[in-house]
Amino acid sequence: MDKPQVFDYEGRERDWDWLVSTFGAVRMEHVKLPEGVNKVFRLVKLQDTQGAGVQVVHVVDEEGNPLEGVRVARYWPDAPELPAWPRPTSMWRRRGVYGETNVNGDIGFGMGAGDYYYEPRLGASAVWVADERGPSDLITGLGMVGGTPHRHLDVHFQLQEIESEPVEEPVVAEPAPFPPAEPPEEEPVVAEPAPFPPAEPPAEQPVVAEPAPFPPAEPPAEQPV
Repeated sequence: MDKPQVFDYEGRERDWDWLVSTFGAVRMEHVKLPEGVNKVFRLVKLQDTQGAGVQVVHVVDEEGNPLEGVRVARYWPDAPELPAWPRPTSMWRRRGVYGETNVNGDIGFGMGAGDYYYEPRLGASAVWVADERGPSDLITGLGMVGGTPHRHLDVHFQLQEIESEPVEEPVVAEPAPFPPAEPPEEEPVVAEPAPFPPAEPPAEQPVVAEPAPFPPAEPPAEQPV
């Protein structure tokens, strides 16, 4: 994600590490473009400022010309509730105050005692462009550094036209070819058992004639006296 340029109050360009060491954990949220939208308000510059307790937001077009009539919102926790604006307006927070830039592309938000913070605390406010011309990046952790003459960051946005990124056709892997179907295995032929020969009738048992009964034994002949 591209970081905005950072300048100290003497006009020297600084890096993001210097910004964090000076103002605490300032954070930037990079907006994603909704489908069909090709313009976006990008955060392009943060300017270290001292003096008046007014946070200035400056908005320009792609050529760097001031944009008049651009709606900008500033959030803090107990700010009033914001109206619901039509898309593609960014609605980063539900609460805040808002106004439109003047002919110079500027809008100033007054800051009070509640905007002061001391590290490790963070600044409680945030700003973004809330305009129908396109969605916007967000910058959070803003406020005035405690013990300084209203030292804070002024914020610069630029309306940029973004070319739609070509959508790559998904690569669909071709299914692996199926191996040739093997012929079905032949079922083994099971020989049917030979039919049993018809059962022979049981051999007739020979009829055994019963022996004739012995004649009754005759009494023995009496011997003559």
